[in-house]
Amino acid sequence: MDKEIESKLPEIYFCSFGLKLEHITYETLEALKKVDIIFLQAFDLGIEEFFKKADIKARLVRLKHPENGDFSLIANDLILASQKGKKIAILTYGFPSFINGLYEIFIKKAEGKAKIKTLYSVGSLNPLLELAGISDLSMEGVHFFNSLAPVFLKKIDEEKHIPCFILNPHRFSARDMKKPFLSFYSRLSKKGYSFYLIQAESAGKHEQVVKKVYFESEKDLKNIGERATLFISR
Repeated sequence: MDKEIESKLPEIYFCSFGLKLEHITYETLEALKKVDIIFLQAFDLGIEEFFKKADIKARLVRLKHPENGDFSLIANDLILASQKGKKIAILTYGFPSFINGLYEIFIKKAEGKAKIKTLYSVGSLNPLLELAGISDLSMEGVHFFNSLAPVFLKKIDEEKHIPCFILNPHRFSARDMKKPFLSFYSRLSKKGYSFYLIQAESAGKHEQVVKKVYFESEKDLKNIGERATLFISR
């Protein structure tokens, strides 16, 4: 794209406050002061008061995860709003590019229509590894999977891919994910593999909140919070 044309495109910020509000960077705060609307993929208690003290006047809107995991309509609406003059930011925890598939669809949809500007902060990778007790990646090896569709479960090779983390395991309570995941869990647990839930908020506070979990029925899936990560080990 011509640089002159690109320079005239509206910007949409993808940014993060890290693992907790106190981790937010100066760069991110300055960007948030420029926008009209902040779409939240994170909502901590006290966030309104925090932004008030930081002199951020943007309207806060909770960005809900679509039941089918497809962010196409949301991306189209936000890009259209930016083209009409609305200054927009999307705020999450950890790494902005890890937002449940939202980042990738935005990159595709925004081409020639808007510029995606990514602002990074403290990510959740290192605390998750620490909480899971993995200290030497060169010896252990570790894989990450994102639960966007049932088919990803078939791609996990238990001989090659475990230990592994599964991001956004709350998706397993969705209608299309319940049976595939419970079947996957049953098969691996019978072979002696263990499943643990790691709470994202515990990573921010560096609290040891890792618990072994069992999924015997669909109702057990309701106990998985939106900020949890599933860890599978041998």
